[in-house]
Amino acid sequence: MSNNYYDLHSIFCEEASVPVTFKYAIPDELAQILDAKTTNGNSEVKELPLWLTRELSSRHFLEHHTPRAFRQKELSKLKAGAAAVPLGQRHPYFYDLGIEVAKMDADQAGQELVDRLSAAFRERYKVILDRFQNTDDRNSAKFLQTLTISEQKIYLAGQQAARHHQKWLKRKLEIIEEAAIVGLAKRTRTHAI
Repeated sequence: MSNNYYDLHSIFCEEASVPVTFKYAIPDELAQILDAKTTNGNSEVKELPLWLTRELSSRHFLEHHTPRAFRQKELSKLKAGAAAVPLGQRHPYFYDLGIEVAKMDADQAGQELVDRLSAAFRERYKVILDRFQNTDDRNSAKFLQTLTISEQKIYLAGQQAARHHQKWLKRKLEIIEEAAIVGLAKRTRTHAI
């Protein structure tokens, strides 16, 4: 995901919650704000936004944990059949969030996550492509709910392209007309002769 400050999709992705554990005790006031529990000098927080987790983790104040949607059990479901998993219901920016989580885990687990995400996207892309090419899907709301935001953009662009292609085949696109400037050039040549 591009870290563009003004990009709305980037902002939504950065607001995703990531489970964390603080390495050091935090003041009670901060613990209340963050909805943290303090036990034995260690502070545990349920979840923090991705942008805050990334910054505090880079400064070694906390340990981040893999979000539930990217744990091994969920990734094994993707490996078994990514087309059947409703990723859009797990998180609308599933792929973008997964890449950001993989960047924070710069070890083998991060690389495995990227590999699984790319394999899942390839498999789901084929299903999306087949769906908009081979069905006349007038009511696709239920199917769109299972797709992530990036998959929805691909599907809707594919539907539009398929409609344009059908119009082109039936010759119902606009009639090709001569540009006005070409007509002017012909008239001036005939008047000059």
